[in-house]
Amino acid sequence: MISFLCLQPDPAGGGRTLLVHIPNVLLALDSDDRRILETTEITEGDFYNLEGVGESLPTFPILSPGGWPELRFTAKWRSEVDCLTQSQRAAYDRLSSTVESLTQSVPLATGDLLVFGNRSYLHGRQALGSEQELLSTDRRRKVLQLYCIECYECST
Repeated sequence: MISFLCLQPDPAGGGRTLLVHIPNVLLALDSDDRRILETTEITEGDFYNLEGVGESLPTFPILSPGGWPELRFTAKWRSEVDCLTQSQRAAYDRLSSTVESLTQSVPLATGDLLVFGNRSYLHGRQALGSEQELLSTDRRRKVLQLYCIECYECST
């Protein structure tokens, strides 16, 4: 589980939270693209800023095969990917277009709490509004993030 608590929205109007429901993405992909993405192995660090974001995975597929599907995606990969074959690139581009078409933009106001499952949703944020460098740090967007690694069921 992940939660975002908005302490202060971007005064320049940017920084909306972006959410995409993974099952909807998977339903929109055809079986060939799913198969290609399941066999496309990525090495951690090949893409933008994957260091230090959890347990190290030497290699992993963009889409995990079988069981509960895990989808690893960032829009920044589009410009960063150099190691994919032509068919992998085409499948990735279709995935990227699908994600973009299904993305919901969620504005968070002060005090808003957004809670969602990290394995059920892709998440990100839009660019912050212009001229951020002119804002003092106490006026910039502030969102607390809480990640629940293990959830326990309470019994009475």
